[in-house]
Amino acid sequence: MTNQHYSYRQIMKATSIFGGVQIVKIITNIISSKVIAILLGPSGMGIVGLFNSTISFISSLSNFGLTTSAVKNISSASSYKQIDEISFQVALIKKLIWFTGLLGTISTLLLSKYISVLTFGSDDFTTFFVFLSFSILINQISNGQIIILQGLRMHKQLANAIITGSILGLLFSLPFYYFLGVNGIVPAMLIVSLMNLFRSWYFTKDIVINKTYISFKQAFLQGKEMLLLGFFISLSGIITNGFSYFTKLFISKYGTFEEVGFYNAGFILVNGYVGLVFSAMATDYFPKLSFNNHDNKYLEKTINEQSIIMLLLLPPIIILFFLLNKFIIVTLYSKQFLVITNMILFSLIGIYIRAIGWSISFVFIAKGDSKLFFWNELFANVYFFLFNIILYIYYGLDGLGISFSLGYLIYFFHMNILLNSTYKIQIGKDVIRILLINLILILISLFFHLTLKFKFLFIFIIFTFTTVFCLYELNKKVKFKEVLIKYLK
Repeated sequence: MTNQHYSYRQIMKATSIFGGVQIVKIITNIISSKVIAILLGPSGMGIVGLFNSTISFISSLSNFGLTTSAVKNISSASSYKQIDEISFQVALIKKLIWFTGLLGTISTLLLSKYISVLTFGSDDFTTFFVFLSFSILINQISNGQIIILQGLRMHKQLANAIITGSILGLLFSLPFYYFLGVNGIVPAMLIVSLMNLFRSWYFTKDIVINKTYISFKQAFLQGKEMLLLGFFISLSGIITNGFSYFTKLFISKYGTFEEVGFYNAGFILVNGYVGLVFSAMATDYFPKLSFNNHDNKYLEKTINEQSIIMLLLLPPIIILFFLLNKFIIVTLYSKQFLVITNMILFSLIGIYIRAIGWSISFVFIAKGDSKLFFWNELFANVYFFLFNIILYIYYGLDGLGISFSLGYLIYFFHMNILLNSTYKIQIGKDVIRILLINLILILISLFFHLTLKFKFLFIFIIFTFTTVFCLYELNKKVKFKEVLIKYLK
């Protein structure tokens, strides 16, 4: 077995582990949403959504993006295999985690009345936000433990921590909704946070590191670069959410509120379910990039390997969606939502092209180029927003799907040019070959869907051919036969 085969197997192993984690999270979220909908009704769901959105927004403002930037520091430290350096980085991150968690909690406590008025239009929910403020600190401490597991690439412990947290949170929160109704929302949210804290502590308690004391002053001096990078990551996320908000606002003014709902539902499905491959891979991919972030040859190899695996895993999922789109939409939503069918199918082309641009975008964070990362993402958000507006005006909801794919096509070229000009890193010919072959197959499936009345058979043939091609290419990289023999032995 060559080093390259081993590297591809490691990517597949991590993807299978965290793909399973994402599926468990999706299932627990669906169960939780269904139960809340039955027990609390639409208004109860609305209150839960507003509480979650508000606390998440405050957390994103106060945590300085440490959940991303801190992973880079721990992963870089682990590459030297020096226990003192790893211990120092862990102690540094824990200190900063406490500071940012307390910052979010104290801010929410002091502003709870105003947050209640801003969120619900009255101060009736002030007490609820007082209690929920503590969940910000609890969640941040829990995230700090997850950062350590992710940075050290302890896959088994990380996966177990996330899965058990999701399941325990579900089991312990549902009784509050059943017995207390709407009054059980805040206790349920707090118990979920406590369960996440418990599971993160349990799976990190056996990590062997030296006890290292760091004062708050020292933490700020040593963690300045980490906080700066995290700040720009957070700011980028806020800008992305801002442009998404303005897109929805434009649709509501130019179109209808119903179309805002359709747009929202469609992209939750695309990004949340089809895009779970991205979430699964990100958990290990970013620490892997950060592990040796000064070696551009290593980064080029890692980017190309990651891109190839994504380009081979996504096409069968995408073309399967062309086959079962109506069934999936009706199952997850209702027949009313069938109007978003074409919007979703157009956007799936963008999901596929996104694979390479997504793989490249992590390089800037791994390198610690905070300003380059920020301006790059701001520029991308601007042209995505403009495409949304123009194509929605001309083609309605379908135009938003076309806009998504067009945006990621531009993003693909834009990111490649930036990567090559900044770090002299290139996307390999094998990546481009696989991208083009599968893209043609996806476009043929879309063409059949739009033009043929009896399209199921033709798309099924394309799906079969695509699956065989992707498995053949994956086998060349991973050598499934050797893996199976090793497993059986």
